[in-house]
Amino acid sequence: MDQETLAQMKLDYAGLLALCKGGPARTTPVPDDKLKKAFDPHSFCLVCASNVPEIDFYLKLFSMQDWFAEHAPPAPPSGDDAAARAYLDACIDSLSSEVVRCMDAGQCDPAQIASEAVLDCGTHFSGKLIHSDANGAAMFAPAASTTQPHVSSRSLAARSIRLPLDQSKLDNKGVYQRVIKVLNQDAIVAQARVPAGVIAAIEAGAARAIKQAGQRRPSVVDHRLRQILLPAAEGYLAVSPLAAGGWCVLADQAAGAVEMAQFLQEQDRAEPPESPQPKKKGPKPKDIAANDTAPQPKKPRRLFERLGFPVGGAIVRNASLHPARAVQNPLYFGVPQRQVDLRAAWSFVSAPVRLFLTKAELEKFAAQHAQIRGYDSIGQSSSITAVGVQASGALAAIVYSQHRRMMELSAVISEADYPNGETRVSIDEALLRAKRTEPPSELDLCIVRRSFGAEYRAAMAQAITDALYRHALDKKTKAPLLGAVDRERISRAVKNLLESA
Repeated sequence: MDQETLAQMKLDYAGLLALCKGGPARTTPVPDDKLKKAFDPHSFCLVCASNVPEIDFYLKLFSMQDWFAEHAPPAPPSGDDAAARAYLDACIDSLSSEVVRCMDAGQCDPAQIASEAVLDCGTHFSGKLIHSDANGAAMFAPAASTTQPHVSSRSLAARSIRLPLDQSKLDNKGVYQRVIKVLNQDAIVAQARVPAGVIAAIEAGAARAIKQAGQRRPSVVDHRLRQILLPAAEGYLAVSPLAAGGWCVLADQAAGAVEMAQFLQEQDRAEPPESPQPKKKGPKPKDIAANDTAPQPKKPRRLFERLGFPVGGAIVRNASLHPARAVQNPLYFGVPQRQVDLRAAWSFVSAPVRLFLTKAELEKFAAQHAQIRGYDSIGQSSSITAVGVQASGALAAIVYSQHRRMMELSAVISEADYPNGETRVSIDEALLRAKRTEPPSELDLCIVRRSFGAEYRAAMAQAITDALYRHALDKKTKAPLLGAVDRERISRAVKNLLESA
C-alpha cells in the first residue's frame, strides 16, 4: 500500500484506529509497517483488530493468525465509530466460538498448550546466572512440605497457597505470557470473554506441569547461599539464588494492605481542622476559605524502605517478570530467631564447637590480670589463694557466658533434626563421627551427650584457657599475657567456677 492510500485509510478508519491501541496500558498504536502490508479495507481492518489486547490474546495463545485472516468478519463501514466497536466485538466472539469448537472437536487442547508452555518457560523459584540468563537456574516449588524454619515458595505451595508463576526463558511466541494471564486471573481474560471451560482446561494443564516438574527438588535450600556453582557439561555455572518472584508479589500485596490499614487508622484518629471564623473587618468568608490551607493527609508509611537482598552478582529485575517494586523489598530474607539456633546445631555436625570471646570480655580480663600481677602479695601467696582470686570478676563472667552458650547449644542439638539426604536424623555421637574428618573432641562429646560432669569441666577449662592464651595479648608487644603458671591457675579457677555453676 502506497503512502497516499495509507493516509486515506487512516482517515477513513480513524475511529477504528483509536479503538485498536494495544499494550498493557492500551497506548500502543498499530505500527505503520504492518498497516503498509494491507491491500484493501478488509486487510487494513484486520491488521488494526490484531493490535487489540483481547484479540491478540487469542491469536498468540491458540496460534489463530491464519484462521483469523480467513474468517474475520467483514470490514465495518468507514467513518462509523459505532460500527467499528461492533466489528471488534464480532471479532472477539468469532475467536471465542472457534476455540470452543476446536476444543469440542479435539482439534485444540488448551490444557496441553498450557502444560507445554509452563514446562518450557515457567518457574516458581529462579536464580540469576552470572553473565547469562536465568534459564539454567529455574525450578518449581514442589508440593512436598519442608521442616525448614523459614517461609519459602515451597512451604506456601505445600499449603495450597497459589503462587504467581515467574518466567525462566524468552517466550518468543507469547504463549506463556497468555497462560500467565489466565492463571493470574488478569482482567484481559474476562474482557476477551474466554469461555469457562477453556480457562478450566488451561489451569488444569498448568497444574499438571507444575506437579510433574516439582518432582525435581532439593531436600534443603540454605538461605545463606550467596553464589553457588552448578556443574554444566565440562564447566560450571555461577548462580546467585533469589527469592521466588511469586512469593515476593504475595508479600508485597500483604505489606501494602498493612500500610493502607495504618493509613486509614491515622486518618480516623486525625482531628478535623477548625473552621476559620472571619473577623469583622477582615476579608470575606469565601476568601478565607479559599486561602485556608487545611493539613494534608499523611502518606502511608513504607514498612520496607531499602533494598536488603543478601545475594551478590545479580540484578533481581533480570530474573523476574514481576514488578521491581515487588521483588526488591528486604522482607524476604528475614531470619527467625529459631533459625540461628538451627544453624549452630547443623554447623556443629561437621565442625567442632568454638569459643567466641568479645573484645570487651578480653579487655576486662586483661585489666583484671594486670591488676592481679600488680599485687606482690597475690603472686607470693599460696596457689589456693591465687586460684580463688582468679575465679572472680572478668574471668567468672567469661566462664558463665560460655557455659550458658554450651548448655543452650546442647538443648537445641537434642531437639533438632539433621537433613540427611531425603530423611532427617537426630544429632548424636554416631552422626558426628560419620560426618567429621577428625574424631569429635571431648567437649563436643559432652555437648552431644548432654553430660556436664568432670569430663565437661576439664574440657571447658582447657578450651577457655587456650582461647585466653591465644586472644588475650599485650597491647604493645602482642605477646600472650598468660604464662605457664597463669594458665594452670586459670584452668583450676574455671573448673571451680563450673562446679559451682
